[in-house]
Amino acid sequence: PDGLLLETGGSERLFGDRARLHRAITLGLDTLGYRAAFAYADAPRCARVFALAEASQGRHAASPDLPPLAQADDLRRLPIEFLEWDAVTNETLRALGLSAIGGLLRLPRDAFARRFGTGRLDDLDRTLGTRSDPQPLYEPPAHFSARIELPADISETAQLMFPARRLLASLEGFLRGRNAGATELVFSASHSARRGMALPPTTVTLAL
Repeated sequence: PDGLLLETGGSERLFGDRARLHRAITLGLDTLGYRAAFAYADAPRCARVFALAEASQGRHAASPDLPPLAQADDLRRLPIEFLEWDAVTNETLRALGLSAIGGLLRLPRDAFARRFGTGRLDDLDRTLGTRSDPQPLYEPPAHFSARIELPADISETAQLMFPARRLLASLEGFLRGRNAGATELVFSASHSARRGMALPPTTVTLAL
């Protein structure tokens, strides 16, 4: 909810290079009134950890200068809190004298997995980029829109029932295919351009 992960390879080719792409993003966000902390890395988790570190220092991008590519070795100096593990785990690690990620990496892997679980070890490996970390693609909210061009002008509202049924049948298939439902339908009827005076479309909203 507080971050956006981008795979920028294709966009870098489109804009010319990473610096130009970064400049376009930072200036665009600034125009919209947003402040953001940036980090670039080969591994998704590594990029997020470094972005959190930048944000914690208040180093939100005030200029379009491109930050350096974060390397796995640079993780060692960062506090363990940027891994976003639970508070109990962090307190336990600090009680053991482990305050930086580098301290975790020096521990024997088997002993670390027994004490803190294989999930934590896997997360460290994804942060280092030594374990694959496929990311789920962003899916925008489902949106249905359909249009019917009537063969002739109509003058009675009852005549709208036939095209409305066709539209509803299309919507039903759309919802069934996604095991979804709708809470509101919006019908918009356009008036003939041949009328003496142009009128905006008439909108009918049905709350279910």
